[in-house]
Amino acid sequence: MMRLPTRRWLRGRTAVIGIPYLWLVIFFLTPFLIVLNYSVSEMGAVRPENIVSFTDGVMKLAIKYSNYPFLLSEDLYFKA
Repeated sequence: MMRLPTRRWLRGRTAVIGIPYLWLVIFFLTPFLIVLNYSVSEMGAVRPENIVSFTDGVMKLAIKYSNYPFLLSEDLYFKA
């Protein structure tokens, strides 16, 4: 007769697989999110402005998409 795995084994296996997986996702995804933040934010004098700002309790999104139509319309980027 075959015994079913115990809950302790499932939690241990999930932790052994899940913790390194989460670590890798965070450290591979974070640079892409930083680049995305720079690509959609307005440039200030020295650094990009914040995308999200709160004024009088209202959240304001300041997202700039003007770089993306240029990227899609320029043939050089597809060739590269």
